[in-house]
Amino acid sequence: LGYSTEEVLGKAFWELTQDKDFTETDYNRKFVPNAVYFRKLKCKNGEFKYIQWTDFKHTNNLFVATGQDVTSKINLERKYANLIQNAKDIIYECDRSGKITYANKFAIKTLGYSIDEIIGQNYIFFTRKDYKKSVLNFYINNATETNEYDLLEFPIIRKNGDEIWVSQKVSIKKDENDQITGYSCIMRDITTTKLIELEEHKRVEEISRLNSISNKLSTLNFLTFPSLDDLIRHICKETAIGLRIDRVALWDFNEDHID
Repeated sequence: LGYSTEEVLGKAFWELTQDKDFTETDYNRKFVPNAVYFRKLKCKNGEFKYIQWTDFKHTNNLFVATGQDVTSKINLERKYANLIQNAKDIIYECDRSGKITYANKFAIKTLGYSIDEIIGQNYIFFTRKDYKKSVLNFYINNATETNEYDLLEFPIIRKNGDEIWVSQKVSIKKDENDQITGYSCIMRDITTTKLIELEEHKRVEEISRLNSISNKLSTLNFLTFPSLDDLIRHICKETAIGLRIDRVALWDFNEDHID
C-alpha cells in the first residue's frame, strides 16, 4: 500500500486506507476462524487496491491478519463479467441439476422475462414444447470426455410467444476435484439462417414430390385403361392428389351445352 510502519500504527491504518467496512468494536465478536474477506483500500499514491484478508487469533487481545493483493484478479473478473453482460448472445449458467443460476442482460432482453422469472428455472424452460424431450435427452445421453458438448440447434419461445432458433454451446464447470459443479451456456440467434434452410428443405422436397408425380404419369401404360375417358379421369385424379388440389371437374362439351 506504500505506507510506512509508523504511518499505520494505532487507528491510522483505517483512516489512511479509507476502509468503509471498518467498524470500531470488539473484534472477538466479529472474528470467524478461517474466514476469507476482501477490502478495497486506498494506497499512499492515491490508487485503490483490493486485498484478500485472513485472520488468525492468538489471544483475545491479539489478532494477526495476512493480506494478499488480488487487485489484478478482481479487475480481470470484472472485465470478464462486463463482457458477458454486454455480449450479443444469450449467456446463462446452470447448477448441476440444470437449474438456471445466472443470465446476462441480452438473455433478459431477448427472451422478455425478468431475471427473477428466469433464475431457478430448468434449462429447457424456453425450449419449444415439441423439442423439450430431444434437448433433454441430448445432454443426458451424450456424455463427453471433454469439458463441452457439441453444438445443438433447436427453437425456443420468448415470453410474448415469438419463436427463435438458436445454436447452443454448453461448457462443463468443474471444481478442483474434477467434480461437475454446473454448466455455462451460450445461445446464438440463428433464426434467419435457419428459416432459409427450412425453406430450402421444403423447396427440395416439393421438387422431388412433383418429379415423382411427373415420372409416374409419364410411364403410364395407356393400354391398361378401357377408354380415353378412364385415362383422363386417372390422370386428373393423380394430378389433383399430387398438386394437393381439393376439387377437379370434367366436362362433356356439346355444341349447344356443357355437361
